[in-house]
Amino acid sequence: MVISTRIITDFKDLLSIEHIWNLELVNSVKNPQLYSRLICGVMRDYETHGWTPLVFTFWSGNRIVGMAPLKMRKVFYTNYICSLADDVYSDFVFFDNYRERCMNLLVDALFNRLNCRLAMISLDASSPNLKLLEKICLKKNISFSKKQNFGRAIIPVETGWNQFYNSLKNKVRKEFRRIERKLDRSGSWNVSCVAINSDSIKKILAVDQKSWKAKWRAKYNIEEDTLLRIISEASQPNGEVEPIYESQVWFLEVNGVEIAYQIVLFYKGTAVFMKTSFSEKFRSFSPGKFLINAVIREVFRKGTINKIDFVTNLPFVQDWKPLCEHRTLLTIEKNTFLSYIIPVVLSLTESKNRSLLLNTQIIAKVLRAFQSYLQNK
Repeated sequence: MVISTRIITDFKDLLSIEHIWNLELVNSVKNPQLYSRLICGVMRDYETHGWTPLVFTFWSGNRIVGMAPLKMRKVFYTNYICSLADDVYSDFVFFDNYRERCMNLLVDALFNRLNCRLAMISLDASSPNLKLLEKICLKKNISFSKKQNFGRAIIPVETGWNQFYNSLKNKVRKEFRRIERKLDRSGSWNVSCVAINSDSIKKILAVDQKSWKAKWRAKYNIEEDTLLRIISEASQPNGEVEPIYESQVWFLEVNGVEIAYQIVLFYKGTAVFMKTSFSEKFRSFSPGKFLINAVIREVFRKGTINKIDFVTNLPFVQDWKPLCEHRTLLTIEKNTFLSYIIPVVLSLTESKNRSLLLNTQIIAKVLRAFQSYLQNK
């Protein structure tokens, strides 16, 4: 069985094979965030922040039989590698008959060809790729450790909406009724749903510019919400390739003005709640939470969805009593101190407010990292 490895570092090279890439995804996985246009957008963003994207593709003839999207950065003259996508959705894709061979090639490439000294990779806790990666590291005598990482809140869609809603805590249902009464007193209001296109993107940006995020971005001199731009661009047909998922955006309007939005991707029976925001002026209404509940209701009524994926497990989603799909962060290293010091250095160098960092603060963080290393050694 001959398998060749190609490492894609330029998003244009991924675009050149995206029809093959997306075909393999459609046939094998349920992860819409591996869609070529989303991956390319993330690659372009990390390139501008000093990272080198490393999208490993494994080929058998003209067919992709494995993919591993990662990124690399040099820290202290050391190659540090981690997941390309967000930790809660990062993934490897290997066809079963090729899985072990591809994983061996990946580990060899990381620690021999690329001379990586530290890799921190997040995978689903139940993924066969996680167990296989552990097995291969043990066989190659490469040090590894693992810990629970951020999980994703999931709502199984197994009943009708009324039964699900009545199962929520009475306190939660009262809160939604309270918000609805406040909306009624404020004038006319409406929840609408449209496709993601140039018109709806303008409305999304109008809401975003009035949110708390806009003040935060202004404080740290950040021009835009990069993830929002990537989702918006990738989710629109461009004549060359169709998105592998259906994308929609819901708006909550008050007196004809949009005050909150929720972007949802529908893919293989899953509704993925990708992005949300609301106008700061209406914070007391809890418009984001109210809109999310309205969208959940419509998803239940849709009749074709098996589960809702919040893409996060933040406290606010607990109102809907979700399950949690756990993630595991696997740390693979050739120098155990690196896993303590490199994340600290990266957090400082990538800080949006790094001009205000004092040398004493930097030294204190480094010392705390070293102290943590000694305590856990």
